[in-house]
Amino acid sequence: MIFENFSELVKQTVEYQDYQLRGITAIGLILVIGTISSIIQGWGMIKQNSRIWKNKSGVAVPLTFFAFQFFYFMAYLIYGYSIRSGALMLNNLVGILYIPIIVGLIKFKLKEHTSFKRELFVSPFLILIIPCVLFIKSEWALIAILVLAAGVFTHLIVEILRRKELGNIEPKYIISIILGSLMWLWYGVEIDDFGIICSSCSTVIVGSLFAIFYYHSKRRFNKRPTFN
Repeated sequence: MIFENFSELVKQTVEYQDYQLRGITAIGLILVIGTISSIIQGWGMIKQNSRIWKNKSGVAVPLTFFAFQFFYFMAYLIYGYSIRSGALMLNNLVGILYIPIIVGLIKFKLKEHTSFKRELFVSPFLILIIPCVLFIKSEWALIAILVLAAGVFTHLIVEILRRKELGNIEPKYIISIILGSLMWLWYGVEIDDFGIICSSCSTVIVGSLFAIFYYHSKRRFNKRPTFN
């Protein structure tokens, strides 16, 4: 009975129907893409969470950035279900790993008496990314996603420059974002999904630019003179 239900579920996926795959090949695509991308992105989230809880600090790490990432994953979990993408549904379940990151940021920012009322106010509104993703094939939705993504990355950069602090940013997390998005870019091309192609491509570009900024800033901050 379980096998039959699982088989029926696979037959409803885009990998089985739209991609012209059958049986074990469709299951393989779901498991390989979904599992590998989940491992890569989950690894990055765990590393980032460990960095925040180890440092016991939320300095220079905006709550808005990770709230956006959490809602982004939830948006693609729903989108994956709407287009019956087994790989998308499997992968975006890992988005729950953003919850301890968000909890840690709130906890430590409160202890540091950091003024982040604006972040607390703005973060819930980032749930708007969900309808934007669901209607991503519309021009307005794509523009809205790009604006929101650019906004949260810009806020992150501004906080880093203002604090001159990179200690709470995990470089492995940045790498995981880029690698995971590259896999989804390939997947989007394979199933000919405009939304996945556009969002993955933009994430690869923005993530790569941020990686360059991160390593450039790290060298610059390390060169700052110290005074005894």
